[in-house]
Amino acid sequence: MNNDMFADTLTAARARFFEEARGKGATCPCCDRWGKINPYHLNSGMARCLIWLYHWNRKNPRQYCHLPTQADRTVLTSNSTGKLAHWGFTEVDPNKRGAHRITLAGVDFVRDRLKAPEVVWVYNNEVQGRAVKQVGIRDALGDKFDYDAMMGERMDAAATPCQRSSSPGTRSTTPAFGVLRIWKKDREQGEGLYSWLMRITLEAVQGAHKVNGKHRHNGMSLAIKVGEEFPVLMTIMSRGRGKHRGRRR
Repeated sequence: MNNDMFADTLTAARARFFEEARGKGATCPCCDRWGKINPYHLNSGMARCLIWLYHWNRKNPRQYCHLPTQADRTVLTSNSTGKLAHWGFTEVDPNKRGAHRITLAGVDFVRDRLKAPEVVWVYNNEVQGRAVKQVGIRDALGDKFDYDAMMGERMDAAATPCQRSSSPGTRSTTPAFGVLRIWKKDREQGEGLYSWLMRITLEAVQGAHKVNGKHRHNGMSLAIKVGEEFPVLMTIMSRGRGKHRGRRR
C-alpha cells in the first residue's frame, strides 16, 4: 500500500469514527480505543457566566480572572466557563491554572451584537463540528432570566457605590435610587439601564467638566477609568434631585 492509499484509508476511517462517535460513542478503528464526541449547548449557565466575566472585565480591562478566588457563586456553581472557550468567548491564562478572561467575541455576544452556533461538538478538547442554527445572548438565557434586568443588576453591583447599612462593618446592596430616577427620566425610547449607563459614560468622557477627579454630567458625579478598549464606569452618584434638569432633546 503506497502512502497516498494509506492516507486516503486513514482519512476515511477517521471520518467514519467521528460520525459514529457523535451518537453513543464508537471504537476508533485506528487505535482500538473507545471515544465519544460530546455536544455542548450554549445554555443559560454559560450565558450568565459570560455576563459576569463581561462586567468583571469592565473593572479590570483585559485582566485574567482567577475563578477559584475571584469569581462569585454564579460562575463557580455553573462550572461552564471553560466550555465557553469552544465558542471563542473566553481564553485561558497559559501561566496560571483556573484563570480566564473574556475575548472581544465574548464582549460582542454579551452586548447582543453577535450570534453563535447553538451547539458545538467536542472531542479531545477540540471542536469537531458546529450547529447551523445561530443563537444570541437572549436565546441562550432563555425565559427564566431577564437579559435587561440582569445587565442592570450586574452594572449596579459593579459600578454603583453601596450605601452604608445600619450594621457596623457591613454594606447595603440598596441601589442608588437617585441615579435610577434620572435614568427613568432621561432614557430614550426602549433604552435599558445598562445601555443608558454606557451612553452617559461616553458623554461624560467627551464633554463633561471634572471636579475633584470626577466627571460632572447630567446631575450626576461619575468616577471613570479609561480602559484599554472603552471607558470603565467605577462609581456613579446623583448630585441631588434639584440639580438634575433633564437631558435636552
